[in-house]
Amino acid sequence: MYASTLNGAAINRTLVMAHRGSRYLMPENTILAFKTALDIGTDVLETDVRATKDGHLVVFHDKQIVRTTGLPGEVETLTLAQLQEIDAAAMFSPDNGTTRPFRNKGIRVPLAREMFDALPPATPLNIEIKEDDRNVSQLLWSEIERAFDNGRPHRSIVVSSRFCAPTSHIRELAAQYASKHQLTELPITTSACEKDVVRFLLLAQFFLAKIWYSWFPINNYEVFQIPTASGPMALDTPRVIDAAHYFGKHVHYWVINSPGEIDRIASLGIEGIITDRPDNAVRVLQQRGIKPRSWVIPKPLPGNHTVLQSNTKKKTTRVVKVKRN
Repeated sequence: MYASTLNGAAINRTLVMAHRGSRYLMPENTILAFKTALDIGTDVLETDVRATKDGHLVVFHDKQIVRTTGLPGEVETLTLAQLQEIDAAAMFSPDNGTTRPFRNKGIRVPLAREMFDALPPATPLNIEIKEDDRNVSQLLWSEIERAFDNGRPHRSIVVSSRFCAPTSHIRELAAQYASKHQLTELPITTSACEKDVVRFLLLAQFFLAKIWYSWFPINNYEVFQIPTASGPMALDTPRVIDAAHYFGKHVHYWVINSPGEIDRIASLGIEGIITDRPDNAVRVLQQRGIKPRSWVIPKPLPGNHTVLQSNTKKKTTRVVKVKRN
């Protein structure tokens, strides 16, 4: 997972993973959301990809576009040109619908390529394939390989999907790349698909995981991304976490937003917290001494910049401009 490093530095702490960018703070899965999350101090950007009708890979979560755009339609039935005419921020509201501060501001659905190009090359990414389609895996791999060619470090991307076929196929493509470039490990990592997660959790609940996976080793994923509970079954338990760690697998819990819950999950010794509120997560980890305290968390407001102010230099303010695409 991320080669046990983050931008070249060894990591031994819980990572803040911004769900769809910073979706409770900015319009989700937009370049603005991603850059805001990085300004806040996020470690990893979590995002989603789908294919348009004409075969372009775009950054979008839902099958239907209505929730974020206010218009009917499905991503797979729209061409890229049609989709990029639509206001991606039309329905975003930071105050439960009272205001729509980013409506008609020119914020569009980004291509996956635009996302890669807009971010620092070493930005760790967690990219979820939303469709059960090997062709989408192929499209994503093409963008990942292009990013590697442009300087992105290997092992800086986790690919996830609830479906098994997309991650299986992208591992095949990654293995071909590794062989071609004489790498000793895959250049990406993947999370367990839903079927593999369910099997693992059931085995872990009955103390059978260590026995089963000793017989049938896990070699098709590196991380479990799971909720803290499924119905009455708690999944944030030492039994589950220890079983995953026993086989060298990382654990990411989703979606954790309140400061109290973030603090509790961070105390469990897991590797990642997927959150809609990276500002809350960074504050909590600062209080726990896990994240540095040298930066004041900016309050994202409607506008084209956020402000980071150093505590150690009270009179110094650094402005980071966030471009709208």
